[in-house]
Amino acid sequence: MRIGKKLLLSFLFITIMVGVVGYISVSISKKTLQKTLGKEALHLAISSMREIDEEVYDKIEELLAFANDLSLEGYCIASNSKFDKITDIKNHIDTIDKDWQEGKDTPFIQSILGNKLSKRLTNHLEFYMQKYGYAVFSEIYVANKYGVVIGATNRTSDYLQADEDWYKKAVAENAFWVGAVEYDASSNAITFDIVVNLYDKSGNSVGILKAPLNTEDIRKSIEHIYSESEYKSVSPYLVDKNGRVIFSKLNPELKKLGRDVKLEEYGYDISFRKPVAEVLKGNNGFLSNRTEHKELLTVFSHSHALRDFKGLEWSLIIDYEAEEVFRSTVKLRNVLIIVFVTLIAIASLAGRFIARSISRPLIQLRDASIDLGKGNLNARVDIHSKDEIGQLSVAFNKMVADLKEKEDRLQAYSQELDTKVRERTQELLITNEQLCESVNKYRTLIEQIPAIVYIAALDERGRTFYISPQIKSVTGFSPEEWLADPALWSKQIHPDDRKRVLAEYESSFGKGHPFRSEYRWFTRDGQTLWCYDDATIVKDSTGKPLFYQGVVFDITEHKLASEEIYLMQTLTLAISASVNLHDALVIALQKICNLSGWVYGEAWLPNPDGTFLERNHNFYSSLDNCKIFTERSGEMTFPPGAGLPGRAWSTKQPVWVEDVTLDRNYQRAPIAKEAGLKTGVAFPVITDNDVIAVVVFYHRTLEKRNERLVKLILTILSHVGSIIKRKQAEDSLKRNEARLADSQRIAHLGNWEWDIRKNKVWWSDETYRIFDLTPDEFGGSQEAFLNAVHPADREFVIESLDKALNGQIPYNNEYRIIRPDGSVCIAHSRGEVVYDDTGMPIHIKGTVQDITEHKRIEAEQEKLREQLLRSQNLASVGKLAGGIAHNFNNLLTVIMGYASILKTEMKKDDSLNGYAQKIMNASQIAAHLVQGLLAFSRKQPANPQPVNLNGIIRETESLLLKLIREDIRLETALTNEDCTVMADVGQLEQVLMNLATNARDAMPEGGNLVISTDIFDMDNAFIKAHGYGKTGRYVLVSFSDTGVGMDENTRMRIFEPFFTTKEVGKGTGLGLASVYGIVKQCHGYIDVDSAAGKGATFRIYLPLIESGVSGEKADTEPVLKGGTETILIAEDEEDVRSLMTLVLERNGYEVLETEDGENAINTFLQNKDNITLLVFDIIMPKKNGKEAYEAIKKIKPGVKVLFMSGYGDDVISTADIHKSGYNYITKPVSPIGLLKKVREILDK
Repeated sequence: MRIGKKLLLSFLFITIMVGVVGYISVSISKKTLQKTLGKEALHLAISSMREIDEEVYDKIEELLAFANDLSLEGYCIASNSKFDKITDIKNHIDTIDKDWQEGKDTPFIQSILGNKLSKRLTNHLEFYMQKYGYAVFSEIYVANKYGVVIGATNRTSDYLQADEDWYKKAVAENAFWVGAVEYDASSNAITFDIVVNLYDKSGNSVGILKAPLNTEDIRKSIEHIYSESEYKSVSPYLVDKNGRVIFSKLNPELKKLGRDVKLEEYGYDISFRKPVAEVLKGNNGFLSNRTEHKELLTVFSHSHALRDFKGLEWSLIIDYEAEEVFRSTVKLRNVLIIVFVTLIAIASLAGRFIARSISRPLIQLRDASIDLGKGNLNARVDIHSKDEIGQLSVAFNKMVADLKEKEDRLQAYSQELDTKVRERTQELLITNEQLCESVNKYRTLIEQIPAIVYIAALDERGRTFYISPQIKSVTGFSPEEWLADPALWSKQIHPDDRKRVLAEYESSFGKGHPFRSEYRWFTRDGQTLWCYDDATIVKDSTGKPLFYQGVVFDITEHKLASEEIYLMQTLTLAISASVNLHDALVIALQKICNLSGWVYGEAWLPNPDGTFLERNHNFYSSLDNCKIFTERSGEMTFPPGAGLPGRAWSTKQPVWVEDVTLDRNYQRAPIAKEAGLKTGVAFPVITDNDVIAVVVFYHRTLEKRNERLVKLILTILSHVGSIIKRKQAEDSLKRNEARLADSQRIAHLGNWEWDIRKNKVWWSDETYRIFDLTPDEFGGSQEAFLNAVHPADREFVIESLDKALNGQIPYNNEYRIIRPDGSVCIAHSRGEVVYDDTGMPIHIKGTVQDITEHKRIEAEQEKLREQLLRSQNLASVGKLAGGIAHNFNNLLTVIMGYASILKTEMKKDDSLNGYAQKIMNASQIAAHLVQGLLAFSRKQPANPQPVNLNGIIRETESLLLKLIREDIRLETALTNEDCTVMADVGQLEQVLMNLATNARDAMPEGGNLVISTDIFDMDNAFIKAHGYGKTGRYVLVSFSDTGVGMDENTRMRIFEPFFTTKEVGKGTGLGLASVYGIVKQCHGYIDVDSAAGKGATFRIYLPLIESGVSGEKADTEPVLKGGTETILIAEDEEDVRSLMTLVLERNGYEVLETEDGENAINTFLQNKDNITLLVFDIIMPKKNGKEAYEAIKKIKPGVKVLFMSGYGDDVISTADIHKSGYNYITKPVSPIGLLKKVREILDK
């Protein structure tokens, strides 16, 4: 094809490509625009949908807050209580519901619509109207758990809501329920119901709150989408979960559901559209779709959950008309078509013109090139244009001229080269003759040198051209053998050295450097020699390398001597670093075996008595079958002269046995033979003419005695002995110094010296530790020492030193030190003065000891002694209280009983009635005194059970408020953690009241009383600091008042019985004593912090247990009544027994009485069929109450029993009354209390 046509086609192709690129650009622009619109519109849809969700959820949260603020559950609970009392509740509700639906205005209906709840609901509805400017909720009403309206902003359609579908769905939800969108005729608005479930504190449903939400804000959000869009064709649709239209652009006004409306109107189902079908699946996205008339670009977004709101399940669809969106790209496409047609026309004309201007000169160039190819170097082209073709023709003509010139020069150079080759050949012949003459000239001289002279090639293997005859005396190979095998040199190099040596050789001749190297050679018979190879490169007169000429020296002897010296040096350093004789011998065995090539080495040491040698350690074995030899050798011992070790030990000389398997004096011959050992050598290790060890070496082959080796090893072992001796002395010194340092550190005892003339002070390490200083921080002078002494003690220390220096008294004092961190420690220092010949003090040395801990322990011991004395005093009083309590209780039982009977026998207007009441009151006071004594002595009967201490405090708080005055403010700060303890509820209440009473009396002018609880972990540090306690977790109860406080003497005696600071007649002194006893009875601890004028804080620590709080409540006291049953009384106190008989018989009972346990058993045997109840004192003569009951129970297992006692809890616990669950009553007991307990037991 001619170039003209090619150019034309090229222009057309380029034009077409421009058109294609334009079309692709338009398509890409269209897709990019569509993609950009999709992203932006999808973001708009998602953000708009989220905005709608948040608007709805905000209204729900406001409604939830509204429900909580009004405490609607209270109204519902009150209404439910009324409805619970209605017998026929269904008929009642149906009647009201009928009147409600018929529009009747009954008083009951008026009471609902006009009650307080309805008014508050109406006020809140008006609040929303004022806040948002429109009716946010069309109505609000509340229904109870029966589903009936109990309050509303306006009259609802029905009174009964429970039969509605929305009600059933709402109550099935947990917190709230959102209904479907509907048209609300009353407000002419689209709304959806929000129902909030109401619960009581136990989580039970008590009613609902319903409010239809107006969708005005949602409509505004939809209008905002198309009002703010740059596209006029944008059409948003908000649809519900069924695909029904809620809002749209073309008809944003709300229309009543059910009318025959168009596509864009409310309620129309558009779920058939593909975007709607996608979004109803819960998807967000963007797609292109077509309706009957136009192409649309649609984005869609689905409602999503928001916090605890699962969402409205609505969807937002936004349509954009593709025609409007792509209008700009269509314009661009039309412009590109016009440009494309114009370019085709221009390209056709330009191509034809250019083709004609190029083809003619190219034909001339083609013809000239053909002539040049045929060898015509005179071919030329005649083109004179200034374009690229003209430049090409000039270059062609120049190229032809250059070719002709180079052809001429090549012919001249060929002739010159032939001349030079002939001359160089003649020079080489002359050089070869000179080389032969030189070799012959120096051959005799070389063969006399005591070294191997060689000439080798400059190649990788070092081929040998010449080697002197000395090679045979050194290696055993003749020069002929060496020259016959070019690789013999490299093969005889030791394998461990071969790679290195060949690399050095190749590198040397490659760089033109001399070759120098030390390496090992193998001789013909396998011996190893060390050699030093030194070769230089021989060059010709022009500097060209020809070959290596070198000398090899045998340096084996020199190498061995160097290794022996190095061995001695390393061995000396290694042994010097070893910690004991054992490690030193291990090192010696290792080094000697590596030097001599022995296959096995062992060491033998004298036993402590010096009677025999025992094996210490075997270092080396190159044989696998030496295990048995090693084990058996370790079991053997050698006396002097026995075996190899014993002979070397006794003679103090080395013993060389050429074959141990044949030696009669070698006891291990069989196992040595089995191990393959032959020659054995033993060397003594001698220091100060004493053999401290014997080392033995073995070889697998028969070895003749080598004196050089023997001498070397003896020299090595001599050094080993000297080093070991020095090491032993150094180790002994270090151990002594370490013991001294440890002793000083453990005892906190340092030593010091003061050079008086130079004023230089030296301290030991422990002294620096005591003063917490470093040598750099300490100035090293007497002034620096005094600066570390406490300022208050400094003068005393200076005075003590002066007296010691003057010889008046020894230096021995205690003083305080201030450390750099500000801490203070107590030091005890002693010193001794050194005098010169004239009697002048020149030196003082002494010790210093940190006695801070010792002083602290002394203080703690003093504190413990005080606490022990206090505890012993309190224990003595407790024993006295427990001892007299029984007698007092019996007396009080009689006094209280007869006073009660006397009062019941008198008429109410009898003047003696008041006296009887005073006797009873005084008896009650006396009873409380006795209980206080028992509580202090921890013998008060108790019924411990798991109780929540916070609950006890809350229940007692109202009682405490009555106990204290109005000018005292009571505050409680109780922890939220579980505070369960094992205690008697009554006793804890007694503790709280006693402490409150004490605080009240301490604040005569009013103040604050704070009761707080917390969880406290009692550890060893606390116990050590306070002198009491046991590790574990405790409930801490704190009573803090702002009263007058107390001094230390009062604080120490505060818990003593009968100790009081109050005026006579205003306090018994048993309140805090009983508190102390109850706390101890609960296995707890009590302490008080106070100071005069600063109030007081009582802290009680009670052991924390796992929660298991008893929920039992005391039953209501039964009505007092008598009976006709037969009761057997056993009581050793006659007055008490008579009183109880009188009380029971006056109330109809038949009573049998005895004075001890044995008579009780006999009386029961005589009346066992009639006796229903046993009333036994626990402590009685002959048999106690428990023993008598056990005997009677065997006769009549079902018999009931009531135990009683005036003793403390220690006696009752011994009888195991509480743990066995028996009925029990304490003395003193009133007649009424006795009758109630008896009737209670009989009625069980």
